[in-house]
Amino acid sequence: MRALFHLILIQCYGALGILLFDPSAGYGAVANGGSLVVQIVSSGSGLYALYLISGSPRAIALLKQSAPVFILCALAFASAGWSVDWWLTIRRAMLLSISFLIGIAMVGRLGTTGAVRLVVQSMALTCAISVIAVYTNPELAIHQASDAFQKVHAGLWRGVLGHKVELGSFAGLTLALIAYFRGEVFPNLAVAAGAAACAVACLIGSGSATGLTIFATLWVVLAFAHRVALKPRGVRGAALKSFTLGLLLFAVLVHTGTLDTLSSYLGRSSDLTGRATYWPYVQQVVDERSPWLGFGYGAGFRLVGPLAAELSDTRLTEAHNGYYEMLVAFGRLGAPIVFAVIALFFWRARNLLNLDWPRVGKFTVVPCCLLATQFFTCHVESIILEQSGIWTMLFSLSIALTANLKIEHETVMRSILASVMAAHTPPPHPPARLPLAA
Repeated sequence: MRALFHLILIQCYGALGILLFDPSAGYGAVANGGSLVVQIVSSGSGLYALYLISGSPRAIALLKQSAPVFILCALAFASAGWSVDWWLTIRRAMLLSISFLIGIAMVGRLGTTGAVRLVVQSMALTCAISVIAVYTNPELAIHQASDAFQKVHAGLWRGVLGHKVELGSFAGLTLALIAYFRGEVFPNLAVAAGAAACAVACLIGSGSATGLTIFATLWVVLAFAHRVALKPRGVRGAALKSFTLGLLLFAVLVHTGTLDTLSSYLGRSSDLTGRATYWPYVQQVVDERSPWLGFGYGAGFRLVGPLAAELSDTRLTEAHNGYYEMLVAFGRLGAPIVFAVIALFFWRARNLLNLDWPRVGKFTVVPCCLLATQFFTCHVESIILEQSGIWTMLFSLSIALTANLKIEHETVMRSILASVMAAHTPPPHPPARLPLAA
């Protein structure tokens, strides 16, 4: 089962499509399941996930507790009614639903520790395959000057993920998780060092500043959250409130444009790439064409991209911003629903850190930290509700881990309470002896 999960995860990351097809023909469509073969593999993965869930009481319990996530799937399917390409929206909504089912099935069957180990190991394996591909098939794994597009990145690594930013972000996440868990994911020191070396090679070879930022952000957040989780309850509560307020402040700075203004004083764009000047044109197109409903999940930018290019002289295939991507997909009515559901799961994951655990493990803080890192990163990349990919898989994992850790905590607390009650319950009195008959 673990070997099959590895293959499924590599498919979810987008690597299987790149290995099977030519990335220069359109890495985005291939990596996100655009080919018929990858669509069939994805459908099979979804059926397998349903089979695993149906045969596991724990997985069924996780499915029930994770039910709000399927509001997002329902919204994605519903948007096909006003999508600029309804069939593309249906297909991508199906891939999104499959990703959520895989995360629930994996945690339900393997448990918290087993699921996290499997995901990190599969990520390290994907980095290793990318390194091998760079030296055995450089035309596949390195951006070429002869590519149909993205020629500006010629010479930089894209591995088996199709683009340097994809590879850099993936490697940054992998390296941060390996550095945080260390021997708990790779018990063998030599294997752990090799996995970390592959992630570092991909991070450097891709030349991705986003990847370096993701690595630093996730590693710091994980280390900080784990230290906070070890503190007394009062200290934990204050630290978590401050952390949550910091996230809210970041959201306000982004929404009001203050972050862009502050960054301009430093001579940099708030997104590190200069694309922040492009987003107002996306907003303008949405406001003029379909402000309330958007243009459909996974398909809206096919219309918005060319129109925004006419206004800005910048042609992009996505907004490179998760907030604007949701606005394009669902408009002003649907986008707040998406963020409300994500906020709900973050709140649940955050509350795990405020519970009293008999022993605080490193896995307890993972869901909250992954969701927080995704929140920061979606300011510079369109990673919210990707139909497939590493961010969607980690989002699915975080949701399932949160539900599973809550169940584990309740089970442990009931066990402790039963033990305490048993220790303080006096033994039953022996029955009184009746006097012997004369």
